Amino acid sequence: MACRELLENSFPYDEPILVRAGGKVTVVKIGEFVEKRLSGIDALDRQYTHLQERVEVLTLDDDLKLTFRRVVGIFRHKSPEKLWKITLQSGREIRTTSSHNVFVLTEDLRVACKETRFLVPGDRVLVPNGSIETSGGVTEIDVLEELMNLPPQQTGRIVVRGLAGSYPPKLTQSQLLLATVNGGAASWTELRTNASELGMKSPQDVIYTLRRGGFLRNVRRGMYQVNRSKKPHARYGVPKDWAHCDAVPFNYFRSRPPPDLDVSSLLFSVKQGRRGLPSKIPVTIELMRILGYFSSEGSIHADYKVTFSFGAHELDTHVRDLVHCLRQAFGVEPMITSEHETAVNVVINDSMLAFFFTEILGTGTRSSNKRVPWVVFSAARAMAKEYLDAYVLGDGHVQLAKRNRKITLATSSRSLFTDLRFLLTVLGRQFSASFVSPREREVKGVKARFRGSYLIYIREGLAPESSSVPIDHYRKELVSLKPRLSNLYRSTIQKKWLKDHFRSDEMPREHRNFVLSDAGALRVKSVQQVDSDSEWVYDLSVEEVERFIGGDGIALLHNSMDAAELYGVLPEIYVRLISENSAVDAPDPKPYRLSVVDNGPGVEPSQVPSAFGKVFYGSKYVLRQSRGMFGLGGTMAILYGQITTN
Repeated sequence: MACRELLENSFPYDEPILVRAGGKVTVVKIGEFVEKRLSGIDALDRQYTHLQERVEVLTLDDDLKLTFRRVVGIFRHKSPEKLWKITLQSGREIRTTSSHNVFVLTEDLRVACKETRFLVPGDRVLVPNGSIETSGGVTEIDVLEELMNLPPQQTGRIVVRGLAGSYPPKLTQSQLLLATVNGGAASWTELRTNASELGMKSPQDVIYTLRRGGFLRNVRRGMYQVNRSKKPHARYGVPKDWAHCDAVPFNYFRSRPPPDLDVSSLLFSVKQGRRGLPSKIPVTIELMRILGYFSSEGSIHADYKVTFSFGAHELDTHVRDLVHCLRQAFGVEPMITSEHETAVNVVINDSMLAFFFTEILGTGTRSSNKRVPWVVFSAARAMAKEYLDAYVLGDGHVQLAKRNRKITLATSSRSLFTDLRFLLTVLGRQFSASFVSPREREVKGVKARFRGSYLIYIREGLAPESSSVPIDHYRKELVSLKPRLSNLYRSTIQKKWLKDHFRSDEMPREHRNFVLSDAGALRVKSVQQVDSDSEWVYDLSVEEVERFIGGDGIALLHNSMDAAELYGVLPEIYVRLISENSAVDAPDPKPYRLSVVDNGPGVEPSQVPSAFGKVFYGSKYVLRQSRGMFGLGGTMAILYGQITTN
């Protein structure tokens, strides 16, 4: 790991990335993603580790097509005091360290890397500008598997119905003893001997129980007739109360599953709940629309009351649609209540449904902590679109115009704001964003304090800026082919227009590669230094492509770049280890001379003290270092070699 990368190239904790693991696609903070995987490992490896698990992130491949690629390594280092904030058109922002690289589009439509601190207003930063299909997507939610993945503390209230009879009943001592008798009669001595062989401590008590129950009838002294027609009382393999209520605690089932279980007949519910959910729930249009309505208008109170709030004028439209979807997806009959003359609520009192939303799907419970459920990102694109359409119906403001259909989405949840922008990205929808600060407003003569609001604008009918292609460099070639096309005299042209008017073989190579790709570009509005509020900064190593889509600006980011690559030179590294005393009988320790020569640019002079400080920092906290007895050994030699080539 080069010194330059560990010192200068990374992102703060809160910058988001889109991750796919185990079939689930979710938006997570890069710091949360890395810290989770660095916890519990040796101190020596706590700053970097190679990932064995298969986890992928959204990226652009070598053809600039959207895809998921495997993360092969993760690392972190202490954050500098200052970070750099890149503000793009459309309200997108990225925070990173000074030397981290972002991809920019050159005038001849090549993709190049540029350090953050060298960006200037007008530079075009690459962003996704296409859609991605998730290979058919998730078609059902395995409720049993999801519950198994939750910690026991979260599933303590859950019970399983339809399970009690699956546990084989435990035979009593009297039943075990009776089973040892062959034929229709048995003597006291035989019964006592059999009971002792079974390890029973009080054989006479067991025999007395069989006599009292009518299973043994005394025919003469010391001799009994066995009553085979007598049926024993029904017994269960679980405590009687669980069996009578048909409610086995899930945590008991988790640790002691019965053999040969048919999970299709199971229902999962909260203790004393009236309804349950099946072991598998299909991902349908109705489910997606319910989740869309919930993200926009839903809330959960007291862990059981699921409420959707609508305007009274939506009773025959959105409310009717929601009630239909609830009946189809969950078989519930919701209540419709009127809060006041302008508002109606759709209410479902169902603790298991509330648990399913919050703990399994991760919807959140109120406006400030809502998220886009993982199943929306993981399902087929058509299903995700149903979710988005329902969200817009519930909470979107649609402004219709002849050439400009503008949809505005507003939320007070920062997480939902980020999730929605990633969802729009994978759906191939262009957007811009802004933030409205908290303020006071007067409503019907009463002053009220309103929280800050995150706004997303989706425009239809106007050419998106990210799809604009600069053509100055290729204008002559394009005009020579089709001189009558007046658009060719503009400075930028939309990708779609170019694809409609030129065959791919008519376009210059670099021009064609970009026009046919899933990449777009947004201009840099400003680059400024800001204070870091993150203790650590983080980065990923992505298989083959070494880049990923992330940051609050949802842009294409290079993971920590090799210094030689950054400066456009082929790396040349020479390492030589020479014994100073080659005699076989030379006393230990034998002296060696280590020399390292490379053509890398090293690090900035201002970072040299920090580089040395990191070595001593590790020694101070008992991290293992490659150190000589009196000198700094191999670690310092390599470090010194890196920082002195600048």
